[in-house]
Amino acid sequence: MMLPVQLTGTFARSQNLIRATRDFDRGRTSHSELEKVRREDVKRLIELQAGFEYVIDGNLLWQDLFRPFSEAEGIELGPLTRFFETNTFFRRPIITGKIHLPPEKIGQYFYFDLMPDNRKVILPGPVTFWAMSENRYYKKDFLFDLAHTLNQILRYLYQQGVKTIQFSEPYLAYNGKNLKKKDWTQAKTTYQIISQMRNNMEIGIATYFGDFSEITQLLKFPIDFVTIDLTATSTKKLKIETDKKIGLGCIDATNSLLEVPKSVIKFVADLIKRFKLKRFFICPNCDLDFLPYSVAEKKVAILRKVAEQFKQY
Repeated sequence: MMLPVQLTGTFARSQNLIRATRDFDRGRTSHSELEKVRREDVKRLIELQAGFEYVIDGNLLWQDLFRPFSEAEGIELGPLTRFFETNTFFRRPIITGKIHLPPEKIGQYFYFDLMPDNRKVILPGPVTFWAMSENRYYKKDFLFDLAHTLNQILRYLYQQGVKTIQFSEPYLAYNGKNLKKKDWTQAKTTYQIISQMRNNMEIGIATYFGDFSEITQLLKFPIDFVTIDLTATSTKKLKIETDKKIGLGCIDATNSLLEVPKSVIKFVADLIKRFKLKRFFICPNCDLDFLPYSVAEKKVAILRKVAEQFKQY
């Protein structure tokens, strides 16, 4: 029985998919041909995750973290904007009216027909969506309105057999230490609204691009798990006392340098012992699409080696 493993974000596109996408954009190939290539990428990714605790489809239909949400009624696509301190960009959502997104529309952006039963879905975290948007409509209640929209989407995803949902919240890690007490209270209330429709699904928050030791109050949120970016976190300062499941982001998805499995095993083992973790999984610190496809595949292979060889440590 290997250590629990999960992937935590959008996966890299293969050269075939990048080429097919460019050809489609230039009118050189059909949508059906593009879709054929994309489905092959999804199948390959699912094969790479054989034996993992939960399986994602890589969000290969998502052009950035915020779409298709940024294409909802009441939202317009804004200018290309740098995604934190990375070399990737997103279309800034501009809020122009009351947000409305039919839950079933989300189903068009996942390959449920290819995913196994232990399926995981990754969605934009509401706080990060709020922080990275330009609000021209709401005087208040933007987060709560977004939470109710997500609440209905969770109900739909449960009907599609989704077992766990990860809300990606890089903003909380990146800027959490600067948030005021009222901001944290509002964020917690937002997740209380969302969690009302969790049914039997696990829901959790993925944090990255920042030091988790500054935002451990997240462990008091009404969620089942939290992932920690261990490449950006001061583990010496970190203090964890929780029964929640912890995702140990021990593989750096922002650096092409390949980890040594034995070193990762020792690092993870020390943390598990130090924090007396009962429930945990290992994972990349963030989305693997920041890397070339071949490197992303190798990073997944390293995760697998760590999981399989951990019992030997």
